[in-house]
Amino acid sequence: TRRRIATLARQVDVLLEHDQLDDIGALWIYVITAFEAESKLCDMLMRSVSKPAREVYMTIAEELLARGQRIGEQRGQRIGQQIGRRLGLARGKAEALLGVLEHRALPISGTIRRRVLATRNEAKLQRWFDRAFTVASAEELFDPST
Repeated sequence: TRRRIATLARQVDVLLEHDQLDDIGALWIYVITAFEAESKLCDMLMRSVSKPAREVYMTIAEELLARGQRIGEQRGQRIGQQIGRRLGLARGKAEALLGVLEHRALPISGTIRRRVLATRNEAKLQRWFDRAFTVASAEELFDPST
């Protein structure tokens, strides 16, 4: 393994000497994805290549890390927006449900108001909303037998 690493390290340096940055970049990307940073093979390879080759490796690794971070942030923002929309829809349904009960002049306790507003399950809120037109009291919203 040490002999193969030494041979590979010389090839990396030859690529670097001949300004074959695309090829060395492809090789480093392979190393980054094939080996864990703490692996013995990666460590041996890093100790075997020249300092300029290590610098190219670090630049590529940093670029890949930054790209992964940007992708993660973008996905997180999209997921956050989707969650925000869903929460907004649930909140709207909850408020509409309470509006129906108020319009029907049914007393709404603080406990019921908090429970309705805290619910994020849109299907459940829709069932309660549909029942709000026929229940005799706000408490009956939660009784599945009515």
